[in-house]
Amino acid sequence: MKTSLNTKLTVIKRKASSPITIIVGLIVLVGLVWGGVTLFSALTKSTANYAEEVAKPLEAALVKAGGVKVCTQGDAGRSADNLHPGYNVVFETDLTKDEAVKQAISLAKDNGYDLAYNRSPNQYLDKYIDNTSKDSPYPDLLDGKIQLFVDFYSGGSNLGCSEKTVRYDANHAAIGLTVSLPEFRR
Repeated sequence: MKTSLNTKLTVIKRKASSPITIIVGLIVLVGLVWGGVTLFSALTKSTANYAEEVAKPLEAALVKAGGVKVCTQGDAGRSADNLHPGYNVVFETDLTKDEAVKQAISLAKDNGYDLAYNRSPNQYLDKYIDNTSKDSPYPDLLDGKIQLFVDFYSGGSNLGCSEKTVRYDANHAAIGLTVSLPEFRR
């Protein structure tokens, strides 16, 4: 009986310590983790910024109208400290502020937005907003409206843009376009 027990223990030890078994197990584990992460990313679009997607038609319209995109910044809203997708883009133009306002209001209207004047204390800045016209189309976000902010700069030095210099003065308005969406469902 004693010999039989020792034999069984030896067989168990050999099977547990087989290098091939360990290597195959690790390969399977890595494959499962990689596959799971890939599937999760594909299903949740974990890197997509919905606010940037919403802004694309307006960006294209501003570029087509002669605006020059200087810089962008955004947050997909998928981190612990921010669940709201947001996106900002800045354009230079060869238009006065009044001309830029007229053109942007028209382009926004063509894309389903109704911009309303939002008073600014800065004489070189006109602000417009629409937070009532369009519902967010994304089911993984809370129900709510798309918030569109459009700022027009014609002087001063209050426009930062990712360490880039933005040209704007009385004859060359800069346009800041910002899109903010409702937060992700939890």
